[in-house]
Amino acid sequence: MKSLPLHQLYKACVLKDLPFKTTRQLEPLAEIVGQNRAQEAVRFALAMPHGGYNVYAVGRNGLGKRTMMLRYLEHHVDTLQQSHDWCYVANFEEPRNPKLLQLPGGMGTQLKQDMEKLMTRLVKTIPQTFDSDSFLERSEQLKNDYGKRQEDELAKVAAQAKRKKVSLTVTTPGGYRLVAMNGDEPHTAESFQALTEEQRDKFEDSINKLEKKLRQALRKMADWEQEYADKQQALNQETLEGISGHQIDELVEKYREQPDVVTYLEAVRKDLVDNLDIFLEDDEEQAAIAWAALDKRMPRRYLINVLVHQKTNEVPVVVEDNPTYHNLFGYVENVTYKGT
Repeated sequence: MKSLPLHQLYKACVLKDLPFKTTRQLEPLAEIVGQNRAQEAVRFALAMPHGGYNVYAVGRNGLGKRTMMLRYLEHHVDTLQQSHDWCYVANFEEPRNPKLLQLPGGMGTQLKQDMEKLMTRLVKTIPQTFDSDSFLERSEQLKNDYGKRQEDELAKVAAQAKRKKVSLTVTTPGGYRLVAMNGDEPHTAESFQALTEEQRDKFEDSINKLEKKLRQALRKMADWEQEYADKQQALNQETLEGISGHQIDELVEKYREQPDVVTYLEAVRKDLVDNLDIFLEDDEEQAAIAWAALDKRMPRRYLINVLVHQKTNEVPVVVEDNPTYHNLFGYVENVTYKGT
Protein backbone atom coordinates (compact mmCIF):
# COMPACT_ATOMS: atom_id res chain seq x y z
CA MET A 1 0.00 0.00 0.00
CA LYS A 2 1.36 3.36 -1.04
CA SER A 3 0.66 6.61 0.78
CA LEU A 4 -0.69 9.46 -1.34
CA PRO A 5 0.82 12.90 -1.12
CA LEU A 6 -1.42 15.78 -0.09
CA HIS A 7 -1.62 17.36 -3.54
CA GLN A 8 -3.28 14.17 -4.84
CA LEU A 9 -6.03 14.27 -2.22
CA TYR A 10 -7.66 17.48 -3.38
CA LYS A 11 -8.05 19.60 -6.46
CA ALA A 12 -6.97 23.17 -6.12
CA CYS A 13 -9.26 25.90 -7.39
CA VAL A 14 -7.69 28.88 -9.10
CA LEU A 15 -9.80 31.77 -7.82
CA LYS A 16 -8.67 34.22 -10.47
CA ASP A 17 -10.22 31.98 -13.14
CA LEU A 18 -13.72 32.23 -11.60
CA PRO A 19 -16.12 34.63 -13.44
CA PHE A 20 -17.18 36.46 -10.25
CA LYS A 21 -15.61 38.31 -7.38
CA THR A 22 -17.93 37.26 -4.52
CA THR A 23 -20.65 34.64 -4.11
CA ARG A 24 -23.19 37.47 -3.78
CA GLN A 25 -23.06 37.72 -7.56
CA LEU A 26 -24.22 34.12 -8.00
CA GLU A 27 -27.78 32.87 -8.44
CA PRO A 28 -28.81 30.22 -5.88
CA LEU A 29 -28.59 26.67 -7.15
CA ALA A 30 -31.91 25.24 -8.27
CA GLU A 31 -30.82 21.74 -7.31
CA ILE A 32 -29.24 20.03 -4.33
CA VAL A 33 -25.66 19.03 -5.03
CA GLY A 34 -25.02 15.32 -4.89
CA GLN A 35 -28.67 14.20 -4.63
CA ASN A 36 -29.45 13.37 -8.24
CA ARG A 37 -31.47 10.21 -7.53
CA ALA A 38 -33.49 11.91 -4.82
CA GLN A 39 -34.26 14.85 -7.08
CA GLU A 40 -35.31 12.55 -9.90
CA ALA A 41 -37.67 10.74 -7.50
CA VAL A 42 -39.26 14.02 -6.42
CA ARG A 43 -39.72 15.14 -10.04
CA PHE A 44 -41.32 11.79 -10.85
CA ALA A 45 -43.68 12.10 -7.87
CA LEU A 46 -44.77 15.62 -8.80
CA ALA A 47 -45.55 14.46 -12.33
CA MET A 48 -47.80 11.68 -11.02
CA PRO A 49 -51.37 12.58 -12.13
CA HIS A 50 -53.09 10.25 -9.65
CA GLY A 51 -53.87 10.69 -5.97
CA GLY A 52 -52.99 8.38 -3.11
CA TYR A 53 -49.21 8.51 -3.55
CA ASN A 54 -46.65 9.93 -1.15
CA VAL A 55 -42.95 10.75 -1.06
CA TYR A 56 -41.08 9.67 2.04
CA ALA A 57 -37.73 11.44 2.44
CA VAL A 58 -35.31 9.92 4.95
CA GLY A 59 -31.71 10.72 5.81
CA ARG A 60 -29.42 12.33 8.32
CA ASN A 61 -30.10 15.80 9.63
CA GLY A 62 -28.61 18.58 7.56
CA LEU A 63 -28.79 16.85 4.17
CA GLY A 64 -31.34 19.40 2.92
CA LYS A 65 -34.37 17.12 2.61
CA ARG A 66 -36.92 19.77 3.57
CA THR A 67 -35.17 22.46 1.53
CA MET A 68 -35.18 20.28 -1.56
CA MET A 69 -38.84 19.27 -1.18
CA LEU A 70 -40.04 22.82 -0.57
CA ARG A 71 -38.00 24.15 -3.47
CA TYR A 72 -39.52 21.67 -5.89
CA LEU A 73 -43.03 22.15 -4.53
CA GLU A 74 -42.87 25.94 -4.68
CA HIS A 75 -41.67 25.89 -8.29
CA HIS A 76 -44.01 23.13 -9.38
CA VAL A 77 -46.94 24.37 -11.49
CA ASP A 78 -49.88 21.97 -11.40
CA THR A 79 -52.01 22.81 -14.42
CA LEU A 80 -54.56 20.12 -13.57
CA GLN A 81 -55.46 21.30 -10.09
CA GLN A 82 -56.49 24.55 -8.48
CA SER A 83 -56.96 25.43 -4.86
CA HIS A 84 -60.45 26.25 -3.66
CA ASP A 85 -62.25 27.82 -0.77
CA TRP A 86 -64.68 25.52 1.02
CA CYS A 87 -67.64 27.02 2.85
CA TYR A 88 -70.58 25.68 4.81
CA VAL A 89 -73.89 27.52 4.37
CA ALA A 90 -77.26 26.86 5.95
CA ASN A 91 -79.60 24.37 4.34
CA PHE A 92 -82.95 26.01 5.04
CA GLU A 93 -84.92 22.91 4.04
CA GLU A 94 -82.82 20.50 6.13
CA PRO A 95 -81.11 22.51 8.90
CA ARG A 96 -79.15 19.50 10.19
CA ASN A 97 -77.47 19.00 6.80
CA PRO A 98 -75.62 22.20 5.79
CA LYS A 99 -74.61 22.70 2.19
CA LEU A 100 -70.96 22.75 1.11
CA LEU A 101 -69.84 25.35 -1.43
CA GLN A 102 -66.64 24.99 -3.47
CA LEU A 103 -65.40 28.39 -4.62
CA PRO A 104 -62.27 29.76 -6.32
CA GLY A 105 -59.49 30.75 -3.94
CA GLY A 106 -60.30 33.94 -2.04
CA MET A 107 -63.99 33.99 -2.96
CA GLY A 108 -65.17 32.19 0.18
CA THR A 109 -63.85 34.94 2.43
CA GLN A 110 -65.36 37.57 0.13
CA LEU A 111 -68.77 35.86 0.24
CA LYS A 112 -68.60 35.74 4.04
CA GLN A 113 -67.86 39.47 4.19
CA ASP A 114 -70.64 40.29 1.70
CA MET A 115 -73.22 38.35 3.72
CA GLU A 116 -72.11 40.00 6.95
CA LYS A 117 -72.50 43.43 5.35
CA LEU A 118 -75.95 42.48 4.07
CA MET A 119 -77.08 41.22 7.46
CA THR A 120 -75.67 44.27 9.24
CA ARG A 121 -77.84 46.50 7.05
CA LEU A 122 -80.95 44.33 7.34
CA VAL A 123 -80.73 44.01 11.13
CA LYS A 124 -81.12 47.78 11.29
CA THR A 125 -83.39 48.59 8.35
CA ILE A 126 -85.97 45.78 8.67
CA PRO A 127 -87.21 46.77 12.16
CA GLN A 128 -87.34 50.42 11.11
CA THR A 129 -89.32 49.71 7.95
CA PHE A 130 -91.78 47.29 9.54
CA ASP A 131 -92.40 49.80 12.33
CA SER A 132 -93.08 52.65 9.92
CA ASP A 133 -96.51 54.29 9.70
CA SER A 134 -97.01 53.32 6.06
CA PHE A 135 -96.46 49.60 6.69
CA LEU A 136 -98.47 49.52 9.93
CA GLU A 137 -101.38 51.28 8.21
CA ARG A 138 -101.53 48.74 5.39
CA SER A 139 -101.14 45.82 7.81
CA GLU A 140 -103.87 47.19 10.09
CA GLN A 141 -106.20 47.61 7.12
CA LEU A 142 -105.81 43.94 6.20
CA LYS A 143 -106.48 42.93 9.80
CA ASN A 144 -109.57 45.14 10.07
CA ASP A 145 -111.01 43.83 6.79
CA TYR A 146 -110.61 40.26 8.02
CA GLY A 147 -112.06 41.09 11.44
CA LYS A 148 -115.11 42.81 9.94
CA ARG A 149 -115.90 39.88 7.66
CA GLN A 150 -115.60 37.56 10.65
CA GLU A 151 -117.87 39.71 12.82
CA ASP A 152 -120.48 40.09 10.06
CA GLU A 153 -120.64 36.34 9.48
CA LEU A 154 -121.05 35.57 13.19
CA ALA A 155 -123.64 38.35 13.49
CA LYS A 156 -125.76 36.66 10.80
CA VAL A 157 -125.74 33.36 12.70
CA ALA A 158 -126.41 35.15 15.99
CA ALA A 159 -129.39 37.01 14.46
CA GLN A 160 -130.87 33.77 13.13
CA ALA A 161 -130.34 32.15 16.52
CA LYS A 162 -132.03 35.04 18.33
CA ARG A 163 -135.17 34.62 16.23
CA LYS A 164 -135.24 31.00 17.41
CA LYS A 165 -134.76 32.11 21.04
CA VAL A 166 -131.23 30.65 21.01
CA SER A 167 -128.05 32.49 22.04
CA LEU A 168 -124.68 32.19 20.33
CA THR A 169 -122.02 32.51 23.03
CA VAL A 170 -118.22 32.42 22.96
CA THR A 171 -116.73 29.70 25.18
CA THR A 172 -113.02 29.86 24.31
CA PRO A 173 -111.01 31.76 21.70
CA GLY A 174 -112.37 30.28 18.49
CA GLY A 175 -114.99 28.21 20.38
CA TYR A 176 -118.75 28.86 20.22
CA ARG A 177 -121.87 27.34 21.78
CA LEU A 178 -125.60 27.59 21.05
CA VAL A 179 -127.76 27.83 24.17
CA ALA A 180 -131.57 27.78 24.48
CA MET A 181 -132.82 30.99 26.11
CA ASN A 182 -135.46 31.47 28.79
CA GLY A 183 -136.25 35.12 28.25
CA ASP A 184 -133.01 37.05 28.75
CA GLU A 185 -131.30 34.20 30.61
CA PRO A 186 -130.05 30.82 29.37
CA HIS A 187 -132.19 27.83 30.27
CA THR A 188 -130.91 25.85 33.23
CA ALA A 189 -131.13 22.07 33.23
CA GLU A 190 -134.17 22.28 35.52
CA SER A 191 -136.00 24.94 33.52
CA PHE A 192 -135.31 23.12 30.26
CA GLN A 193 -136.70 19.87 31.67
CA ALA A 194 -139.78 21.77 32.84
CA LEU A 195 -140.65 22.54 29.22
CA THR A 196 -143.08 20.37 27.33
CA GLU A 197 -141.65 17.67 25.10
CA GLU A 198 -142.80 19.60 22.04
CA GLN A 199 -140.96 22.74 23.21
CA ARG A 200 -137.78 20.79 23.93
CA ASP A 201 -137.91 19.11 20.53
CA LYS A 202 -138.40 22.49 18.86
CA PHE A 203 -135.34 23.93 20.64
CA GLU A 204 -133.22 20.89 19.78
CA ASP A 205 -134.28 21.02 16.12
CA SER A 206 -133.48 24.74 15.96
CA ILE A 207 -130.08 24.23 17.60
CA ASN A 208 -129.19 21.38 15.20
CA LYS A 209 -129.98 23.56 12.18
CA LEU A 210 -128.11 26.49 13.66
CA GLU A 211 -125.07 24.29 14.36
CA LYS A 212 -124.91 23.41 10.68
CA LYS A 213 -124.98 27.09 9.76
CA LEU A 214 -122.37 27.82 12.42
CA ARG A 215 -120.06 25.14 11.02
CA GLN A 216 -120.47 26.61 7.55
CA ALA A 217 -119.65 30.05 8.94
CA LEU A 218 -116.57 28.72 10.74
CA ARG A 219 -115.34 27.09 7.53
CA LYS A 220 -115.73 30.41 5.73
CA MET A 221 -113.87 32.15 8.54
CA ALA A 222 -111.04 29.60 8.31
CA ASP A 223 -110.74 30.31 4.58
CA TRP A 224 -110.75 34.05 5.25
CA GLU A 225 -108.09 33.62 7.91
CA GLN A 226 -105.86 31.81 5.41
CA GLU A 227 -106.60 34.52 2.86
CA TYR A 228 -105.65 37.17 5.42
CA ALA A 229 -102.43 35.30 6.26
CA ASP A 230 -101.56 35.07 2.55
CA LYS A 231 -102.18 38.79 2.04
CA GLN A 232 -100.09 39.65 5.10
CA GLN A 233 -97.32 37.37 3.82
CA ALA A 234 -97.48 39.06 0.42
CA LEU A 235 -97.28 42.47 2.10
CA ASN A 236 -94.28 41.33 4.14
CA GLN A 237 -92.60 39.98 1.01
CA GLU A 238 -93.27 43.17 -0.94
CA THR A 239 -91.93 45.32 1.89
CA LEU A 240 -88.89 43.13 2.46
CA GLU A 241 -88.13 43.01 -1.26
CA GLY A 242 -88.04 46.79 -1.24
CA ILE A 243 -85.41 46.66 1.52
CA SER A 244 -83.22 43.73 0.53
CA GLY A 245 -84.15 42.93 -3.07
CA HIS A 246 -81.68 45.20 -4.83
CA GLN A 247 -78.89 44.25 -2.41
CA ILE A 248 -79.40 40.54 -3.04
CA ASP A 249 -79.66 41.24 -6.78
CA GLU A 250 -76.24 42.90 -6.64
CA LEU A 251 -74.76 39.81 -4.96
CA VAL A 252 -76.42 37.53 -7.52
CA GLU A 253 -74.83 39.58 -10.30
CA LYS A 254 -71.46 39.57 -8.53
CA TYR A 255 -71.43 35.77 -8.16
CA ARG A 256 -73.28 34.95 -11.39
CA GLU A 257 -70.48 32.59 -12.50
CA GLN A 258 -70.97 30.50 -9.34
CA PRO A 259 -74.34 28.71 -9.75
CA ASP A 260 -74.28 27.23 -6.24
CA VAL A 261 -73.83 30.68 -4.71
CA VAL A 262 -76.68 32.10 -6.81
CA THR A 263 -78.92 29.23 -5.67
CA TYR A 264 -77.98 29.93 -2.06
CA LEU A 265 -78.68 33.67 -2.40
CA GLU A 266 -82.13 32.98 -3.87
CA ALA A 267 -82.81 30.63 -0.96
CA VAL A 268 -81.79 33.43 1.43
CA ARG A 269 -84.22 35.79 -0.33
CA LYS A 270 -87.11 33.37 0.31
CA ASP A 271 -86.03 32.45 3.82
CA LEU A 272 -85.92 36.09 4.89
CA VAL A 273 -89.66 36.32 4.29
CA ASP A 274 -90.40 33.05 6.09
CA ASN A 275 -88.29 34.04 9.12
CA LEU A 276 -88.97 37.74 9.34
CA ASP A 277 -89.51 37.50 13.12
CA ILE A 278 -85.76 36.92 13.55
CA PHE A 279 -85.22 40.61 12.79
CA LEU A 280 -88.17 42.02 14.69
CA GLU A 281 -88.44 42.76 18.40
CA ASP A 282 -91.57 43.25 20.46
CA ASP A 283 -90.57 46.57 21.99
CA GLU A 284 -88.00 49.32 21.71
CA GLU A 285 -86.02 48.16 24.75
CA GLN A 286 -85.46 44.69 23.27
CA ALA A 287 -84.58 46.24 19.91
CA ALA A 288 -81.99 48.51 21.55
CA ILE A 289 -80.42 45.57 23.37
CA ALA A 290 -80.32 43.55 20.15
CA TRP A 291 -78.68 46.38 18.22
CA ALA A 292 -76.09 46.93 20.96
CA ALA A 293 -75.18 43.22 20.84
CA LEU A 294 -75.02 43.13 17.06
CA ASP A 295 -72.46 40.32 16.92
CA LYS A 296 -74.81 38.06 18.87
CA ARG A 297 -77.89 39.44 17.16
CA MET A 298 -76.51 38.70 13.70
CA PRO A 299 -78.75 35.87 12.45
CA ARG A 300 -76.59 32.78 12.68
CA ARG A 301 -78.47 31.00 9.89
CA TYR A 302 -77.23 33.53 7.31
CA LEU A 303 -73.55 33.56 8.25
CA ILE A 304 -70.94 31.78 6.11
CA ASN A 305 -68.67 29.22 7.77
CA VAL A 306 -65.41 29.30 5.79
CA LEU A 307 -63.65 25.99 6.39
CA VAL A 308 -60.73 26.45 3.98
CA HIS A 309 -59.65 29.74 2.48
CA GLN A 310 -56.90 30.51 -0.01
CA LYS A 311 -55.56 33.81 -1.29
CA THR A 312 -55.04 32.57 -4.86
CA ASN A 313 -56.04 29.66 -7.07
CA GLU A 314 -52.58 28.11 -6.78
CA VAL A 315 -52.27 24.86 -4.84
CA PRO A 316 -50.86 25.80 -1.42
CA VAL A 317 -47.75 24.30 0.17
CA VAL A 318 -48.45 23.48 3.81
CA VAL A 319 -45.67 22.61 6.25
CA GLU A 320 -46.85 20.65 9.30
CA ASP A 321 -44.14 19.77 11.80
CA ASN A 322 -46.53 17.73 13.94
CA PRO A 323 -48.67 15.72 11.49
CA THR A 324 -51.21 14.31 13.95
CA TYR A 325 -54.67 13.28 12.80
CA HIS A 326 -56.31 16.44 14.14
CA ASN A 327 -53.62 18.70 12.70
CA LEU A 328 -54.07 17.15 9.27
CA PHE A 329 -57.85 16.66 9.13
CA GLY A 330 -59.16 19.03 11.78
CA TYR A 331 -61.80 18.33 14.40
CA VAL A 332 -65.38 19.27 15.24
CA GLU A 333 -65.93 22.10 17.71
CA ASN A 334 -69.10 21.99 19.79
CA VAL A 335 -70.98 25.16 20.70
CA THR A 336 -73.17 25.26 23.79
CA TYR A 337 -76.60 26.67 22.98
CA LYS A 338 -79.18 27.19 25.72
CA GLY A 339 -77.49 24.66 27.96
CA THR A 340 -77.27 21.88 25.38
